[in-house]
Parts: sequence; structure tokens; C-alpha cells
Amino acid sequence: GCTSGDLCAAGKCVKGVENVLIWSGQKGPGYSDGPIAVARYNGPFDIDRSDNGSLIVADTYNRRIRRISTSGVVETVAGSGDYGDLNGPALDASFRSPVSVAAGKGEWIYVADVAAHRIRLVNSVGTVSTYAGSGLIADTDGPAAVAQFYGPDSIAVDSKNNVWVGESSRHRIRRISAAGMV
Repeated sequence: GCTSGDLCAAGKCVKGVENVLIWSGQKGPGYSDGPIAVARYNGPFDIDRSDNGSLIVADTYNRRIRRISTSGVVETVAGSGDYGDLNGPALDASFRSPVSVAAGKGEWIYVADVAAHRIRLVNSVGTVSTYAGSGLIADTDGPAAVAQFYGPDSIAVDSKNNVWVGESSRHRIRRISAAGMV
């Protein structure tokens, strides 16, 4: 459970966040980067803390991944806002419905894209790729590129770089090993 000094959001505890006096975002949906007092979101479904202390946000209805720096500035790190599953430069890439994020080693960000039935990766040099999942709806394990998911809607990464994926509609948790096997 969460303890004093932790930020609790979307059912997760973000450890080490202390003295939160102001939260980010304005009343009502929108989209804008900038200082936390003026930034806008549209369905921030999930949040995780990166190794450098910044917060990573799945801004689901804006179809973007956002970062809140330790100095209180919100920036878009991935997603054009278009609906799709285009890989490539982070700000040109598209998501369908990024509902969960996990901050990994080396500032990598793993994204559960529930409507695309894929796990996406934003790497440290600003490129989005499909980390796992063919995009076909099924329950197939195997190499990450051919594995199939059914609405992955939560994600976490452990210290050994295993990626854990929740599929609430299927009532199960799946693991993507650091070697790329589901």
C-alpha cells in the first residue's frame, strides 16, 4: 500500500514523491504542454515514476505519452494524437489507446496499447516501436513479434527487465521475458 510521501494514482503507488502541493492539469479535457499549472490532459489513465524522478503519464484520449519533469514541466514524449499504430520517431508515431505505462531502465517507456492489442516501446533516443504483439486478437504465446494479446490494459517492468502485462478481460497476467518471449 501507499505510505506517507507516496503519490497514489490509478491504483499504483509512486514511491519517493513528497510534498505534492499542486497537481497538474486543468478542469475539463484538453491538450497542452508546459508548466504543470497550465498543462492539460484528456484521460490520464496511468502514471509511473522513471529512474530520474520524472513522472510518465498515459494520456489515453489524447493518444500521447507525457512526461512531468522534476521541475514541474509537462512535455509530450510520444504520440502524434492520431489514431493508429504507426512506429517511428516518437512525436510522429501513433497510438490507438495507450492506457498504461511502465518506466524501464535507461529511460525506456513501455506502453500497453489496449485497442491495438500490442505492447509498444518508447526508447531513450525517441523512437516508438512494437515491443510485443502482432496486433491480432488472441492468446498466443511465443516470440514477442508473433505473440498475440487480447486487450492488454496494465503493464509493469521489473528489475530484471521482464515486462508484466495484465489482460483484465481475460483475467490473467502475462510475462514478456527480457529475452523477448511471451
